[in-house]
Amino acid sequence: MTRPVRVSQLSITQRAAPDDPQTAAVGLLLSVVALLACLLPARRADKRPAIAAWKAADPEVTLVPADYLDQGVTARFWVGAKVTANPGGTWTYEYALYNLNADRAASSFSIPIPPGAIVG
Repeated sequence: MTRPVRVSQLSITQRAAPDDPQTAAVGLLLSVVALLACLLPARRADKRPAIAAWKAADPEVTLVPADYLDQGVTARFWVGAKVTANPGGTWTYEYALYNLNADRAASSFSIPIPPGAIVG
């Protein structure tokens, strides 16, 4: 797939001062850029949420959708989590919350902690 390029916009500088070497160099550079833009395939927009980059960078990350219905439309948050074992039998928990399309936004985020657990 190629992208359309407006050649008329790229040639304005060349017509302004054709005898100036600097103007000619800029015009040549713009022509090369326009040619490359026509020949290189266009990148497709990535449709994944930004939080997916965390999982792509670290396979230990877990991502799950958290959906609710809002006036007949499914609103979605993505919840990301990573658990890492530390020396001495302790654990580190990392969480991230991504609002994909929820109008209500998230005013709080809670993690249930069992009785007797030590949080530090």
